[in-house]
Amino acid sequence: MADTASPYGSDVNCVTDLDPHFRVVTGPLAVAQAYARRLQTVFASWFADRNYGFSIIERLNDSVDAQRIFEIESGAEAEAVKDARILGADASAEFFTSESKLVLTVKLTLATGAFDTVFTITPDNFELLVPGLQAV
Repeated sequence: MADTASPYGSDVNCVTDLDPHFRVVTGPLAVAQAYARRLQTVFASWFADRNYGFSIIERLNDSVDAQRIFEIESGAEAEAVKDARILGADASAEFFTSESKLVLTVKLTLATGAFDTVFTITPDNFELLVPGLQAV
């Protein structure tokens, strides 16, 4: 969706599924949600961009050790800067073995400033929290 009022565009509120009320997100939240969709998409599976995607859930299917955490952090950072609106990313991840849960925090830097995104990921669930930003 084109949006001349926001330098980052607008979109329908959607992280893992469409908002049933079709609320619109703009600005940094729209960027964060677009980034979240990248982290759920298997690499090269989107027909329009074969360089799109870094499925974190896919990486939780095997054992999660220090090397796997490093791969997730570096892959999440690399995927972020594929979006021209994101100028930089700094990721840190922690895996909770007893819950098979990964918490990934990524500081995204846009032209208008930086903000944190927090992802809680299990083999069957993907959640995004962007403190201070919400759909209208």
